[in-house]
Amino acid sequence: MEKRDVPEAVIDGLLWALPWAFIVLLLASLPYLAGLLLAPRDAVFTGLIINPADGNSYLAKMAEGASGAWLFHLPFTSEPHNGAFLFPFYLALGRLCSLVGIPLIAGYHAARLFGGLVLLLVGYQFLGFFLPGRRQKRIAYLLLCFASGQGWIFMLAVIPSTDLWLPESNAFYSILVNPHFPLAVAAEMGSFLFLARFLESGRTRFALASGSCGLVLTLLQPFMALSLCLIAGIYTIIRWWYRARDIWADLRGLAVVLVMTVASAGYAVVATSADPVLSAWMAQNLTPSPGVLEFVSGYGALGLLGFWGGVVAMRSRQGIERERILLLIVWVVVTAVLLYAPLSLQRRLSEGLQVPLVILAAIGLSRLSGFPRLPRRLLGAVAVVMLVPTNLALVVMATGTVAEHQYPEYIGRDELAAMEWLHDNTRPADVVLASSEMGNTIPARAGNTVYYGHLMETIDSESKLEQVEAFYGGGMTAGEAAQFLDRTGVRYVFWSEYERELGGRHPDSIAGVSPAFTSGDVTVFRVTK
Repeated sequence: MEKRDVPEAVIDGLLWALPWAFIVLLLASLPYLAGLLLAPRDAVFTGLIINPADGNSYLAKMAEGASGAWLFHLPFTSEPHNGAFLFPFYLALGRLCSLVGIPLIAGYHAARLFGGLVLLLVGYQFLGFFLPGRRQKRIAYLLLCFASGQGWIFMLAVIPSTDLWLPESNAFYSILVNPHFPLAVAAEMGSFLFLARFLESGRTRFALASGSCGLVLTLLQPFMALSLCLIAGIYTIIRWWYRARDIWADLRGLAVVLVMTVASAGYAVVATSADPVLSAWMAQNLTPSPGVLEFVSGYGALGLLGFWGGVVAMRSRQGIERERILLLIVWVVVTAVLLYAPLSLQRRLSEGLQVPLVILAAIGLSRLSGFPRLPRRLLGAVAVVMLVPTNLALVVMATGTVAEHQYPEYIGRDELAAMEWLHDNTRPADVVLASSEMGNTIPARAGNTVYYGHLMETIDSESKLEQVEAFYGGGMTAGEAAQFLDRTGVRYVFWSEYERELGGRHPDSIAGVSPAFTSGDVTVFRVTK
């Protein structure tokens, strides 16, 4: 191919990739469109289906940004604490929604679709770096778009599988859930791509580009600095040993990548360690990895194909092509080790792991070309049947969930009116007491701080949940309840069907508590002393 034909080839490739990307985005939008269309008259679709507790956490961060804040505060806990420059993506997204004048949830889903598009287009270019052949590149891209593990088989036996509940582990699932997962995977691919180009060319601009992508990655997911730095460092050393060349130039470029990557993550560690409330939050923010078999079923046939493809590639490729494949193998091996290293955020380090697997799997599948036509087509059909159904099942299950018209997919119009009143008439720092359901929603919808609202982001969450249940359920006398409100700094008490279900004590039986707003069966009480 002549040099002048390269841009045309890139454009042709993207024109082929774009329709598939739009199909993915459409499939990942179907449950949300169903939620809008199926909403009953007395309720509003929240726009959150999969892991809505964390979805409300992201919307709460956007609400902080919309209010003008550039420093993050934990809105799900009532202890006063200093802000820190964390979650800048969501703070900036909230500020943008405020400037444009659109609801936060609309901005959230627009960003989710944008993040998905970025992941798939960056992914197409990334795949092409390792797979020069058009057929292999297209196979890998379709795997990135649609492939998953064998959770669809195991869910029939009610056996857990990571491809059914761990969005970070799968590109399609990431796009289905939130904006920052797909953007983080795109940044991770960009960092590795530019690092490899630097090591091949020695050009500093590639090292700077790799470090810039690493910086973006850690602004989105600070904990990913560990895996990126380990993979980059180990690959650089292996490549030097493999080629026996001067390592100092490579180490200088690697240092640029590591410093830029670690800068944001280092700040996040210092900021959370310096503040006792943020430090307590991180201490209870534990996401351990499941058993090995859950990951095995979560990647399933894709993992087996990837293993075979890695063996095939290392045997058949030489020179630069083999060195590039080494990066993918290092990526898989280091990630597999980190998933069970003594770290607090183990399973979240699976983010992006599917990318090297689909490249290696495409190499394995391409060997089917040596089979006769009928067996080749049969094996190809088996591969599709094994790899695609889980993601389709996720769409079907999410759509079925919204058809049930339950919280947290829907919120009553009276509850929403009460939260809008809180938003318009109170300050973000004003503490609201509510049930676990409403406590999780109020920071996202009203922008207030709550006494309890999130298992991970409420400090001492189990004890506080017990206090909430005792307050509403009559486990405290009226005098004890009044003292509790005074001691915790609660300014408003939320009263809806969710609080009534805890036992039925009415807040107006407590001294110093009076109605401030009522809509239907929902009342917001003001604590006056």
